[in-house]
Amino acid sequence: SEAIEDALTYAHDTMGVFINSSSGNENSSVNFPATDPHVMAVGATDHDDVRADLATWGSNFGPELEVVAPGVNSLSTRLGDTYNAGGGTSYASPHVAGTAALMFSRNPPVTNQEVRDCITDTAEDEVGDPTEDTAGRDDYYGFGRLNTADALDCIGVLNYPPVCDANGPYIVLHASQDGPVR
Repeated sequence: SEAIEDALTYAHDTMGVFINSSSGNENSSVNFPATDPHVMAVGATDHDDVRADLATWGSNFGPELEVVAPGVNSLSTRLGDTYNAGGGTSYASPHVAGTAALMFSRNPPVTNQEVRDCITDTAEDEVGDPTEDTAGRDDYYGFGRLNTADALDCIGVLNYPPVCDANGPYIVLHASQDGPVR
């Protein structure tokens, strides 16, 4: 809807929010909101870097797809304090969100576009099925599989001194053998 598109534009352009989304699991074209230009579309691969194309679901693809990340047989938390393996592009997308968060923490003044460019520029190309994963950007793997280490190197590091409020209050946490201490 227009309201959601307006919200994505506002979050990205006005509030500076980096937005990525799973491409979808219908083994067809990329779904909204991943088709929005303010959103980085993420597909899923298996442990061999092959695009997820299972009997029950497949990672969506198309010209909007920018990167892929692991998303098959991924261990995750479940209700009731348990873990279980699952899969889908919704399992792949958090890899990109986490990478972006690390990039912003290393270099806070960077822009969404700089983060996006570093993620796509450092993605590993031609790692999957050679019939789909061709040299350069393609519709099945985008620019390639996410490479967090290289994306972090790409963004660089700025060291800022800690910022504090001279009026307090202050709580100091430090690590000890027994865990955090106040």
